[in-house]
Amino acid sequence: MRGIRRTLGVRQPRKASTTAELLARVIHILLKALAGLRDRAILLVSFAAALLRSELTALHVHHIERCARGIVLHIDASKTD
Repeated sequence: MRGIRRTLGVRQPRKASTTAELLARVIHILLKALAGLRDRAILLVSFAAALLRSELTALHVHHIERCARGIVLHIDASKTD
């Protein structure tokens, strides 16, 4: 059985999802400096859009479109496509 487990792998335990309450605590702790503002924006956009890490890292400024009701993110490709 050890060989089968090595070949097929073992399901990894899932991590708990981030909640709005936890995100609010993290956002509150971040510094008010420029790097802190950047980090807040990244966290809030990725949480609000439910982005995967790969989608977040592939995001560029030209993928963001401002509109009257907020912003629209244009994601080129996703793991879930």
